[in-house]
Amino acid sequence: MNLFHGEIVDLCSEDGMPLGRVLVGGAVKKLSLVLVADARPGETVLVCDGIALSKVCDAKKLVARRRRDCRERSPAANSRTRRRESF
Repeated sequence: MNLFHGEIVDLCSEDGMPLGRVLVGGAVKKLSLVLVADARPGETVLVCDGIALSKVCDAKKLVARRRRDCRERSPAANSRTRRRESF
């Protein structure tokens, strides 16, 4: 299974099926958006075998949120762990 993420560039449809032009790895591909019909241009989607599986949140926001969560948990985690002395 090959999973990629790509940014939706444009929306279109063929025979009533929602499609989108998605920028994946530097190339624009026409992909099915049946599973993410509410996706809009500019959003990022997870792609497998020509089908957009789900929307992906903004990676920068996700990394920032994870870092913030780690900082918030860090003092509590450090107070519960003890440092082992080496002999």
